[in-house]
Amino acid sequence: MVHRKILVITCFCTLLLLTIKSGSACHICDPVCCWQSPSECLNPPEGWCVGVRNNFCIDLGGCVVAFSDTHTCYGGLFKPSCSESASVTDWHALGGFGWPDGYNCKVKWGIICAGEYNGKWDRSEGKCVGCSGNIENNIYYCSGDFGYSSTGDSRCESACGASSQCDEQNPSTTLSDECWTLYKNYLETSRICDSNCIYHSTKYYCSSSNCGDYKICGGSGYYCVYDSGWYWRTSKPTNFCCSDADCTAYKCDTNIYRCKDLCISDADCKSGYSCYCGVCSSTFTSAGCAAGKCCNRGYGGAGIGRCVDAGSITSDKKYLCDPPEWESNEPNQKNLSNNTIFDLIFNFFSHFFQR
Repeated sequence: MVHRKILVITCFCTLLLLTIKSGSACHICDPVCCWQSPSECLNPPEGWCVGVRNNFCIDLGGCVVAFSDTHTCYGGLFKPSCSESASVTDWHALGGFGWPDGYNCKVKWGIICAGEYNGKWDRSEGKCVGCSGNIENNIYYCSGDFGYSSTGDSRCESACGASSQCDEQNPSTTLSDECWTLYKNYLETSRICDSNCIYHSTKYYCSSSNCGDYKICGGSGYYCVYDSGWYWRTSKPTNFCCSDADCTAYKCDTNIYRCKDLCISDADCKSGYSCYCGVCSSTFTSAGCAAGKCCNRGYGGAGIGRCVDAGSITSDKKYLCDPPEWESNEPNQKNLSNNTIFDLIFNFFSHFFQR
């Protein structure tokens, strides 16, 4: 009879243990309702609430890794009045790399879940880590029914509070310059993760206020230029300008930061230059006209002049385009210097002596 009782008790305990082990041993408790406002607490929406898993339930053995976030809950199971709120920890056991970086994490194991490690979740490597300041010094994990701790890599860890740029770097590390100018309008140099894993750098932004600036990044030179937006480029675009001083005869068009290449009035030309049939020049020119045509500005043409047939500009005589200045009675002409007249006379007599 005694043996039969012992056998029945043994079978019952075995069945109980098997039932427990087949569930989530050392598991997170089922969710409870969290009312997120006093009005929800006073008039709970029917059939709906925000569930929070704010504790680990007692179980026999097993190991679980969990991370937590927080909710503000009013009344309910957390406060006696709907006008009072509490910050409630909500535990999740989802696993994988998708957990938010730097969230609190916990490893729980053992009989009645007595074993415990507390750390921060390292999203990039999918692990719960122990921190010493901003440095990883431990790794916490489950293996079978037990939790374990191993030595970390002693590197900067963003989950522990290190700057994201320093994640997985050694403290006091100098980083290479960032010169990816296709995607951003600044150069980043003097990049360093200090001894506390805090990131420092010098950024050079490109804008109209520093148009044309030259900086060295990653061993190469870069100019701040406008190229459908402000960017650093290794060379300047054709006819690029920041002001009129960068252009030869035309003014700088600051809508596109290029020297103008056509004039419609003298206002398009720099000081000392005038617009002759679309070309800025400090002297008369027919460059704005096709071959065989002449600009008549200064020869009776209005405004910037217009292109007329060669030989049709007269001043008692017909000439091709620009008449000899000493023979023209038109305005804006200058007398030739004595040296120029001497050269012409010399060339005239040389022509006869060569025959």
